[in-house]
Amino acid sequence: MSKINQKLFITVKINGIMIYFVNLQYMAQVKSTIKVQGMTCGHCKKAVENILRDEKGVLHADVFLENEEAVVTFDDAQTSLETLKKAINDSGIYKAS
Repeated sequence: MSKINQKLFITVKINGIMIYFVNLQYMAQVKSTIKVQGMTCGHCKKAVENILRDEKGVLHADVFLENEEAVVTFDDAQTSLETLKKAINDSGIYKAS
């Protein structure tokens, strides 16, 4: 399963049968785009993705070097767009707006 599905579903194996339960905690999803300055290479792209994915409540993050932006899906009950921008800015290398 992808990272987003691992958080959306709780799996239990009983007698060899996989049972999936929807994790309601992750149902309040928000998808936002963050402009990110200072990225110059694939390593930068990966670093910003990791910064976002390490934040509590982030379900999915993709960074696009050519557009200088990150598209992030998160649970707005656990984090906010401002918190995610702050995490990027706190790196001291990249500037999120």
